[in-house]
Amino acid sequence: MIQIRKLLKFAAENKLFDLFLVFFSVILTSHLNWDIKYIAIFAVTVWLILQPIKKKEIFLAVLFSIFLIPFLIFINREHYAEIAAVFAYFFIIVWLISSIGEYIKDRNE
Repeated sequence: MIQIRKLLKFAAENKLFDLFLVFFSVILTSHLNWDIKYIAIFAVTVWLILQPIKKKEIFLAVLFSIFLIPFLIFINREHYAEIAAVFAYFFIIVWLISSIGEYIKDRNE
């Protein structure tokens, strides 16, 4: 029992458990025959729940996704442009949720 506690403490300190959960989510969704873009979105969502990132970094991901769309359309990759649009929408939602959470946290202090 003590060895398991030491192992869990080591995993928590080194974020191994978080990586395991993300890996497990990818394996589970692959087993359920999800499309690769949905597997990626689910894995990113799990990672963002476990390891929140700054709003600035989320906003940069939004900008990158939005600026990528016209380039992909220009080179006749409409399918990839649609996927980039889905990711841009996803990052906008994540940015909005983190902004609301930060606002509520600041208001309570």
